[in-house]
This record gives sequence, C-alpha cells and structure tokens, in this order.
Amino acid sequence: MDANWVSLKLILAAALLQSSCAVELNVTTPEVEVGKAANVTLKCFNLFPKTEISAIVTLRLLKRDHEKWNKTVEIRRGGKVEIKQKSLNAFAEGSIETVADSFLQLTWPVSTNDTIGQYRCDVVGLSSPDDFVLQKSLPVVVTRKTHITLHSLSETVEENRQVCLQQLRSLREDVLNTTTTLEASFQKLEASFQNTLKSLVKVLNFNTEKKKKEDLKQTQDILHNVTVNMATLQDGFQHRLSNVKEQLQRHSCADVRYLSRPSYVRLYNDMDVVCDKGWIVIQRRPVGGLDFRRKWEDYRNGFGYPPDNFWFGLEKVHRLTRLGRYQLRIDMTYKNKDYFAMYDSFSLSEGENNYKLHVSGFSGNVGDHLAYNNGQEFTTPDRDNDQHRHNCATLHSGGWWYNRCTWANLNGEWASTEAAKNLEWYSLTGSRGSVSFSMMKIRPLC
Repeated sequence: MDANWVSLKLILAAALLQSSCAVELNVTTPEVEVGKAANVTLKCFNLFPKTEISAIVTLRLLKRDHEKWNKTVEIRRGGKVEIKQKSLNAFAEGSIETVADSFLQLTWPVSTNDTIGQYRCDVVGLSSPDDFVLQKSLPVVVTRKTHITLHSLSETVEENRQVCLQQLRSLREDVLNTTTTLEASFQKLEASFQNTLKSLVKVLNFNTEKKKKEDLKQTQDILHNVTVNMATLQDGFQHRLSNVKEQLQRHSCADVRYLSRPSYVRLYNDMDVVCDKGWIVIQRRPVGGLDFRRKWEDYRNGFGYPPDNFWFGLEKVHRLTRLGRYQLRIDMTYKNKDYFAMYDSFSLSEGENNYKLHVSGFSGNVGDHLAYNNGQEFTTPDRDNDQHRHNCATLHSGGWWYNRCTWANLNGEWASTEAAKNLEWYSLTGSRGSVSFSMMKIRPLC
C-alpha cells in the first residue's frame, strides 16, 4: 500500500443488548481510505434466528447525528429498500423473508466523509400475531484517525484505476530491480565502511602514541561519530531492504504462475497451499486410493497427500475467503473429455455456521448443480446439518454441502457405479457414473 495514501480505520464496538436480542451489525473491512477504498458495506442481520421472534416486520440502519438517531436506510415486509438520506453516495439492498435469511445492507462504492459516523441496527419482529419485539445492536463506530485531504470522486476513481494498472504491470519488475540495486549498493557500502573503519583504527593507534591526551580525546570523538553514522546508514539500508523483500513475498498463487504443475507454496501468512496456474487448490482427486468418508475434524482441518489426493480444509478456506471476493473453478474429466464449472463469487461462513456455502455467477460447459447446494451447511457422517431425514454424508459416502441431498458430490466413492455413492456431477455422470478426475480451486479477484 502506498505510504502517501491516507488511512481510515473502522472500529467495531458491537454487542448484543441481552441474550435474546441477537442482532448483529457487521462491516466488511477493518480499514478504508477515503476516496480510495471500494465497496465498504454495513450489514444488519439476525445472528441467532432461533429466538422468540417468529417473523420480521422492519429492518433499519440508523446513524447518530446531532445527538439523535436518524434513519438512513429502511425496509419493511413486502416493500422495497428506502434510502432516507438522499445525500448519501451509497446504495442499499435488503430482503425480509425468513428470520434467518432477512438482511439489510448499505454500501459505499467509494468511501467518502459520509462513511464516517456512528451506526445502529434495529429489527422489529413478531413473537405472536399481536406482540411486537424490538431488537437492537450496540452502535458500530466508524472513525477517522488521521488528517484527510479529500479529492473529487472522479479524480479518486481515475487515480485508483491508474495505480491498480501500474501495480499489476510493473510491481514485480520494479521490486526485483530495486532489490538487486539495493543489495549491490549495500555490498559496496559495507566494503567501503570496513575499509574506512580499518583506516580510522590505524589513525587512532598512530595518534594515541604520538599526541597528548587532548588529541586522543578528540580522535576518539571523531571515531564515535563516524561509527554512529555508519550504524545509522546500515540500519536504514537494512530497513529498506527488508521492505523490498516483504513486497516480494507471495500473497497468493497469482505470484507463482510459472509453476508447471500443482506445487506446494508458502504464502506471506505462513499458510502452506497448493498452487495451480495462479489458483489455490482446495480439493484434488486425480486417482483412487484415498478414502473421503471422513469425520468432521478431518474435513475441518484437511487431509490427504498434497499435491495429489487431498482436501485442503474448511477452516483454511474460510480464513482465505473472509478477506475478500474469491472465484471458484471446478475442473473435471469424464470419459476422457475435460469439463469445468466456474463461479464468480465463492465463500464459506465461519465454523459456528458449519461453513455454509455461498456461490453465485455460474459459467461453464456443464450444468449448474452447486446452485442446489448454495446456502447449505457442511455435513459429515458424524455431524448431520442437511435437510434430509437421513444423513446425506452417509448415503453419499463423503462430506459435502448437502441439501436433500445433492446433484453434485465430488467427495464420493472413487470410480463407484452405485447410485448416490459415485463421484457425481449429474449432467455428466447421471446417478451412477463417476468422473475420473476432479479439482476444486479458488483465487482472489483484484
């Protein structure tokens, strides 16, 4: 991030009013820059829907202004989202359906001064046909930490576009060139410093024997000053060199596109991943031999033998996808022909929500069978979270985001021709065929 950019921080101080008032107001990112950060979103939803509320009537987002809470955005059951403050450079969306699926959110495409403030979320619901229940979240505070110089929106958008293009095209080349130059300069300076130090020591020894105490004191002062300056220069070069090396660290598989086959790579956050042509592989089954009938802990933490047969782990996928927007690509081979399914948006919820699947934006040369699994929690033989009266993971021989149960299951029994236990993508395999290769992989969008 450019050191000249001005930073804003979002400080989240939200809590439940009481144990039954389970309303939460979330913000998409803990740090933004005015005029630069894109798609900053406040989202209001019911965190624990199994409460005394049986139906939601109204959702509101309020902002504190002049010691009062003023409605910013509101949606009522059966109605559309209304933005109450027309001056906002933002847009809103929301839906009132079931208690669990209702939400209201406000998004700034580019953050402005309007983003700064104190917000609150109100939910008005029914516990019975005649009784209203009001739930509130504690305020979320969006503050400005440093002095801000604002530019016009058009200037900022154009500047962001130019900076992004420049970074994508030349960051690697510039950093590599800078590192090479700095290392060579540092080596020359270090050799020069060593020679200078040796010369000064010789001068000091000569003057110690020849001159009086006052001359010796003066020479010692000079040597001390030179040593301090040398140490300061060396620390400065070490700091700059460290910064450049940090920029060279791999932040995603996009930094290692040169790999010819799936290979292990360690990212900047010390997470070991398998990279394939710029993608992070989260599941791969090129051959049989690894049993995917595993319990919850194995699917949570990962198992197998990367980069061959393996499952990356639900918790690690959640940690990656919670930080930004990711794409999902699924490659499959059936009867010696290659197929793929692509989703422009992919993420997993946290473990408390059983790693619920979120996918959208389908494209590919097969049927869109994950649409049936969208919004479903992960199920294993020892943890049943599906919508079927039986455990779908037991019926299908592997963990998956089952509904009632599924039209796609790439964690089934290898090469099986038994109905429901196969490596299934129904538009290819039907209910009894199995794909001979599958690979699921994700990558962040710029």
